[in-house]
Parts: sequence; C-alpha cells; structure tokens
Amino acid sequence: MKKTRLSWILAVVIMAMFLASCRKLELTTGNGLFLKPASAGEIAVVNYLKDGKINQFSYPNNLLFEVKKEEAKVLNSMLVVKDFDLLSNNEAMFLVAEYNSKPIVLGTTADGKTLYDMSAQNVYATKLPFTISDYGLQTNDANGRFNGLIKAENYVIALNSGKILIYDLRTGTQISTTGSIQSDVLTFKVGSVNWVLKFTANSPVGNIFKLTVGAENFSCYTISSPSFLRERKQ
Repeated sequence: MKKTRLSWILAVVIMAMFLASCRKLELTTGNGLFLKPASAGEIAVVNYLKDGKINQFSYPNNLLFEVKKEEAKVLNSMLVVKDFDLLSNNEAMFLVAEYNSKPIVLGTTADGKTLYDMSAQNVYATKLPFTISDYGLQTNDANGRFNGLIKAENYVIALNSGKILIYDLRTGTQISTTGSIQSDVLTFKVGSVNWVLKFTANSPVGNIFKLTVGAENFSCYTISSPSFLRERKQ
C-alpha cells in the first residue's frame, strides 16, 4: 500500500515537472512581439501640454506587447501586464491593468475571505513576424521620422533606415522591400504597385502618416514607442 502511494506521488511530481518544462519551452519558443489591433472606434486618449494649455490627443488603441523569457510588457502604453498565457506560438492572452492601479474591494465571502477586483482585463493578441531590431527608433525630424513600427488598416510595417518589412494581418503575407525618402515622403514598390508613405504630423505618442497603396488611402499611426517619447519619460 505504501509502495503504491509512493509511486502515485512520484508520478504526480514527474507530471508537474513535465508540465513546467513544457511551459518553459512554450515561453522560449513564444518570445517576440504580439499585437492587439484596435477595433473599429476603439481609441485611447492622452493628455499633453502645449502652449501652456492641456490638450487631448485621441488615437487607435493598438497594443504592442513583448514577451521575453518569462516576462511580458506593453511597449506603447502605460498599461502593466499582471499575467499572461501563451495559447500557442502565435497567440497569447495578457491580463493588463492601468499603471499604479489598486485592487477594489468587492466584499467578503461567507467564510470571511475578501474578494478583490484587480481592475484588470484580458487582452487577446497575435504574434508579429518582427523583432525589435527590425524597426529603428523614430524621431520627430529628418529621415528618422519614418523609422518605427506603424499600422495602417490590416498592414503592419516595420521601418528601419529605408529597409521595409510589411505584414498583412488578414492573409499572413510577409513582404521585404526598400524605399527612398524625399522630404516628407517615403516611396517603395510591392510588385508592380507603388506605395507612398507621407509624413503628416507629430503627435504626443508618435508620428502620423498617410499611406497610399495604388488608389487606396489609409491613415497610419506609430505603434512602437518612438525615441522622442522615451526621452520624455526618462
């Protein structure tokens, strides 16, 4: 009887170790960038100071996550990752909360335990085929304005000193090309189609562009934290 019980305990320990090693393997193979694209009408708002007045800037609430080893963080927001699970190598669920948010007491249970609302929510994100080294730090002037990771409709574009990587969220297609910058315009070709990325304005969270693909026009927003924004935070 004791031998059987010991064997059962050993089996449980081995299974726990196996599951832990699987989790570690998943975390290792799942490292990278994950994006939660903004839904239609889903916006974020940031307050900023200009000419002595407080203004508000609204922009699509695209959330960019980085998973590195056993840690995850949001790269383009003040949100904090409380927990996360890799659903596969290409999908993840993040539990996020506002920076410095405090749990709200909801009440107590019959046995006296306190129930808390973490003021957090789950966010589903899909993995991007890019690394941080694929896009350069964006500046608010000169050619560096075009660096960074930007999103236009279903396209995510990584820009680094004229090197361009394009990912189509709908089809999973990846394209690599190069372009040339003249004044406020970056031009490049995808197959026989001309793509034109025009810088339009600086914003408190990164640069804004207009992307023209053939006869279609899209608004583009930075989804990576630009260098001038990082400098402000330091």
